[in-house]
Amino acid sequence: TVFTLRHARCGKLAMGAKCSCDPCEEEDWPAPILEQRPAIDVEKPEVGLCIAGGGLSAACAATGALRALEDLNLAKDFTQLSVAGGSAWATAAYVFSDASAMHLLGDRTVPEALTLEVLDARPVPLMRSTVERPAREDTQPEKGPMKVEDLIQRVAALWLIPYGLHDRYFLANSNKDHRRIVHQYPKMQDEKFLLPRTDRPTWVVGGSLVAEENQLPFQMTASLITGSATFGSRTYEPIIFPFFRDVETDSLHILGSVQTFAFGGVHEDLSRISQTSPVLTAPSEPFTLADVLTLSGLSSAAKLWGSELQRWPVKGTAASPGPEVSFCDGALTDNSGLLHLLQRRVGRIVWVDFGWEGAERCTPQQNNMNDMMEKFGCLQPGSFPFAKFSQVFREAEVATMLQQLQTRRNQGEPGVVRRKLRVLPNERWQIKGDFSVDLVLIHIDRVTRFEEHLPEETRYELNCGLRGSFPNFPFVQPTPGPGGATLTNRQANLLAALVEYNVRHAASLITSLVPVSMPPPTPTLGETRSSSRPLISNALSMDIHKV
Repeated sequence: TVFTLRHARCGKLAMGAKCSCDPCEEEDWPAPILEQRPAIDVEKPEVGLCIAGGGLSAACAATGALRALEDLNLAKDFTQLSVAGGSAWATAAYVFSDASAMHLLGDRTVPEALTLEVLDARPVPLMRSTVERPAREDTQPEKGPMKVEDLIQRVAALWLIPYGLHDRYFLANSNKDHRRIVHQYPKMQDEKFLLPRTDRPTWVVGGSLVAEENQLPFQMTASLITGSATFGSRTYEPIIFPFFRDVETDSLHILGSVQTFAFGGVHEDLSRISQTSPVLTAPSEPFTLADVLTLSGLSSAAKLWGSELQRWPVKGTAASPGPEVSFCDGALTDNSGLLHLLQRRVGRIVWVDFGWEGAERCTPQQNNMNDMMEKFGCLQPGSFPFAKFSQVFREAEVATMLQQLQTRRNQGEPGVVRRKLRVLPNERWQIKGDFSVDLVLIHIDRVTRFEEHLPEETRYELNCGLRGSFPNFPFVQPTPGPGGATLTNRQANLLAALVEYNVRHAASLITSLVPVSMPPPTPTLGETRSSSRPLISNALSMDIHKV
């Protein structure tokens, strides 16, 4: 089929591309927005990459990991990319922007070339926001506590505006999906939609919903918001579309899956779900890409500007009595991104385990391994309360993992291990278990071999500890400044290079993990197979791509 780029007027809608043999008016549109099925629990031969969150450090780690995978020609083999906080900030442009991977990530690095002069150079585009702050028209100091709306604007200015993604965008999964949405809901036809690139993996971003001590993890993609789906005869009261509270147990639930755009403005009759309120009003404000990034890294983003903001009251008005319900940082329920992939029953996973940006939560002996230990049911000092619900592997397996990591560390090599683990059922995460995952763990820490290859002047600064340019490396902390906290060029560039080095040393394990030959993604109607960019895209495209 030959796809041609042209205007296709449907009311006030300007479409980007369509197939002339299948006009939109002849399409069969599925009716329901809310799907009464756990869409996250599907059997597919997927290959997942999860990159742990952790503020600006995690953004640098994500850049280094993707740079290595792209250079090794392995990035194309991943079908799922699970992120949270800083790793979500950095990967948004990778998934949605028109820019090439080379432009965003830069060329490969080698330790021998990392002189202080090289490290002082301006970082590659994908992590420039870790070291720079855009000039603000209002230079006066903030008065009073920071508002969520202002934080969203600041996050967008750092991670979206540089890539032309700063406008208010709803999300859709494909051109065909977008045409169906505006056909089914004409009032959406004047809104702008953003599509993910089809040559990138499915982008899965972690979020948390909290009511007092009750916490609910959920995930956001370009098409759906999904979470722990529970069905039965209980009475559910609506909190916010599509979240419900179980009246009997006062626990939070997502009943099925709701399309991302619908979460931000479409009213739906949910009488088949809610027994106490036949009609649930959606939030009055849209749920945009900027919202996704802010929500997933809420507390980390707030700290960049010296704010203690940790909760974002849900949009709209809570329909049920009880404690206030708020969005919270995705790291509150899972910082690793691993559990969201296991919800989707992804059987082959590469896990870049970076740990927390707040290294002060852990002692040096713990080696920032909270994320990993929690998955085996071993809670560490400094773990979040929800960590007690994070176990998905047998505790007996953790000793072997730790021994393998320690052996690699003693040899001066990157902490890279591969294990096949049986997944345990987890009711809180609605992970059914009873399947195996082939896991490559890349644990980021200082690597002797990497440091041995660095130029002498760089090694000297690194070994100066708190007195040098790289205090607490690799768990570097942002330095407060007038425009917000930042890393230095040296810190960002060296950290990305370290993670790149770690991933490169896992190349053989990753290659053996992915299928020998994975077919390219099947394009949906209106998309080219090469898909250098979405056809309904962003501000870097011509106006014809804006909806």
